[in-house]
Amino acid sequence: MKIFLRIYFICEYLRETFSAEKRRTYSIVCCLFPLLLACSSGQPTEEKKEIPPPAPQPKENLKTGEILQLKCKGDTAQSFALYLPAKYASDKNLPVIFFFDPHAKGSLPLELYKDLGEKYSCILLGSNSSKNGNTQQRSDEIINTLLSEAADRLNFDSKKMYTAGFSGGARVASSAAIFSGKIRATILCGGGFPQLKSDIRNKFDLIGFAGNEDFNLTELMNLDTAVSQSDIRHHLIVFDGKHDWPKKEVMEDGFLFLRFNEMKDGLAAKDDSLVKDFVLKNEKDISAIKRKTELFERYKKLVILLDGLADVSKYKKEMETILASSEYKQQAAELKQVREAEMQAMQSYSQLMQTQKEEGWWASEVKKLGAKGRTGEETHSRKRILAYLSLVAYSYSNSALQQNNLQAAGHYLSLYRIIDPSNPEHEYMMALMKARQGDNKGAIQFLEEAVKLGFEEFDRMKAEPDFAGIRQEKDFTGLTQTGKARSK
Repeated sequence: MKIFLRIYFICEYLRETFSAEKRRTYSIVCCLFPLLLACSSGQPTEEKKEIPPPAPQPKENLKTGEILQLKCKGDTAQSFALYLPAKYASDKNLPVIFFFDPHAKGSLPLELYKDLGEKYSCILLGSNSSKNGNTQQRSDEIINTLLSEAADRLNFDSKKMYTAGFSGGARVASSAAIFSGKIRATILCGGGFPQLKSDIRNKFDLIGFAGNEDFNLTELMNLDTAVSQSDIRHHLIVFDGKHDWPKKEVMEDGFLFLRFNEMKDGLAAKDDSLVKDFVLKNEKDISAIKRKTELFERYKKLVILLDGLADVSKYKKEMETILASSEYKQQAAELKQVREAEMQAMQSYSQLMQTQKEEGWWASEVKKLGAKGRTGEETHSRKRILAYLSLVAYSYSNSALQQNNLQAAGHYLSLYRIIDPSNPEHEYMMALMKARQGDNKGAIQFLEEAVKLGFEEFDRMKAEPDFAGIRQEKDFTGLTQTGKARSK
């Protein structure tokens, strides 16, 4: 990989507050097989009987059109959600997309995108075991198990294997593409590559998604710039939203990116009507776009996705015209200025959080960041800073709890509540702290507040060792029953 990609990883390592696990380097072992030569002895040779290849193992008979929950046969500690489109019953060469959610919610992206799976005849498979906090070794095991399970149990085209992930799950998805050699393309949402120790050797395509309020937007923009110096086909789509899986309407461009590249590479027949519909939709959207920077990105998407399938010369000409305009140059300069200030603010706030700044000071800063900026981009930037501070506050709180430094944990959790008051995680972590202090009543109260704010990880709650002293209490079991009712 070019020097630009190496610079990206160095910059991201220095920028991130908490670096990812270092991964081990994989090597490919090539086996050489001797060539067997037939020798004539002058004697009539006995005709060799051809040994037929072993019959393929029958795949499982699974329902189509609904999300299934399946245990892994190769590792019963793992499970996955599965969606098979209706066409699966008649077509045994469909694409498959492996999804990785940061909270091990394999069915969540399938619920979001099952209509796209149906429309584009894609098998969707979501891991229930991949989550933030796993070691790199465990993530590798999960990837390998899922690939093996799919090969053994499903019919699909092995040339059309894809991965998709959100946040920490994006790093797992990209890891599979980088190291397995089996993944044709990866869809990265709100997160980039894992930390790498060597150049990327396997070829794959990449499409990224990030909300304009996502604190990881800058990381994905840096990654998009870095891979521009490589032979990776890539594109980044910025949508209106936060740090989350994109909505179905936004993610459809990801499915089209995969399908159009299949057409370009001869893996799928060209679908002129699909290309035409894509052009018509985007040209209609373009008519309503005012900002030159946004207009440039829309034409760029048309060029990247359609080049090789349609005439894109007029879009390239539009891009050249926009680049030469003074309006574009001014807007681009403003964007650069806002994002540079954003990075400086993130670094400064991260350092200040380690000091004993009073809660009143933080409340004042949060109020400033919550105010509307002079421009739309400045407003988005402030929201990205707040989202980043929420992550930093969570990380410091979690680290303090792991070290059993309850005084520090209390301080950081107070800041976490000020920065991100609607997040249920700080109430859950406060319950952990109260349980360790022997305050069972307080622990229950904070768990109740967490549930009111939308806490849904009831399996995590039931398995938490710190809640052993309250697990049999009526109020605690009542909360877990709430979880069962919600899941129905």
